[in-house]
Amino acid sequence: MRINPHTFFNFCANHAPLLRALGEHGGELSETESMRLIRANPGAIEELPETAWRKLRELQILVPTEPGSELFFMADPVSRLLSYLFNEANPATPEMIRGYVLSLETTSKQLARALDEEDVQRVKLGFEEISQRLRRIHADLNETQHAILAEVARYKTERSRVSVREGTIHP
Repeated sequence: MRINPHTFFNFCANHAPLLRALGEHGGELSETESMRLIRANPGAIEELPETAWRKLRELQILVPTEPGSELFFMADPVSRLLSYLFNEANPATPEMIRGYVLSLETTSKQLARALDEEDVQRVKLGFEEISQRLRRIHADLNETQHAILAEVARYKTERSRVSVREGTIHP
């Protein structure tokens, strides 16, 4: 489904505190939890909370965890955009990388079975999943690099305020 960029960005501009609250919440949200956040973070324009809830789903800011589900999460591209805008890079942890590797191993096994069975559709899905996972790993590593560089730059600009003892690293 195509989303009108003008409508999307206008909604985001009018609901920045709500988007930040949704991003900070992380994980899955029920409609009740979402409505609580909507009421606690009203938009710049006056509207009913139900209207904001409907727009969050129409603009695919919140997407269902699975088709027909009553639980939602912030769409990954929106989450990454907000992290970028709020300069809140989340460096990749070893656990995240391990999870990616395990996921790739599982998908690799499924792909091997699909190839053995000559199931073209499952092969295609397997390649798409691997490609998506590799893009996610690359994006997380870039985000980690940016977070490290930002922290180094922050340290360098503030080091005149750090005493020699605080700035020394002890093995």
